[in-house]
Amino acid sequence: MANSIDSVTARARLKARRDAYWHKIATGCYIGFRKTTRDSTGSWIARYWDDAHRKQHFQSLGQLDEYLPGDRFDKAVALARD
Repeated sequence: MANSIDSVTARARLKARRDAYWHKIATGCYIGFRKTTRDSTGSWIARYWDDAHRKQHFQSLGQLDEYLPGDRFDKAVALARD
């Protein structure tokens, strides 16, 4: 069973770990959520596949603390698509 990152409740239940939890938003495009400590708000990462160069790219999106917790998933998706 996959770990969901699309709701505040689901993210709160995630175990802290070094690796991000990933959510596919389009072919070759993902957003990740990394929770480094049990009580952290976590940080967001975008990952996409560049088919022309046959390479994965990563972009830190930050903690997105300036947004309400319930809005952070949607904001991360929007930033990843930009």
